[in-house]
Amino acid sequence: MTRRLLLVLWIVIAAGIWNVVFDLHVSRGERQYLRLVAEATLGLREAPSLREVTTTASREGVRAASTWALIVLGTGCLSVWTRPDGKSEVRSQK
Repeated sequence: MTRRLLLVLWIVIAAGIWNVVFDLHVSRGERQYLRLVAEATLGLREAPSLREVTTTASREGVRAASTWALIVLGTGCLSVWTRPDGKSEVRSQK
């Protein structure tokens, strides 16, 4: 594989990881909101604000997703740039 193709592959992988991690955090925010609504229904707390819960979950999701995507992309780029380019041949000694 060429280096360009490998870099594109790592970018696609990092984008996929970003989407998965962000979705995980947003879905956790949704569950948290539903739990808070249930607690409010039972009279254990005030009614939650959907905007606040969603904003917090999205902010944390962007931060976590970007961190993981950058780690994966950085590691992938490092592996591509430090790999042998395959042009030099090792000749066996006779």
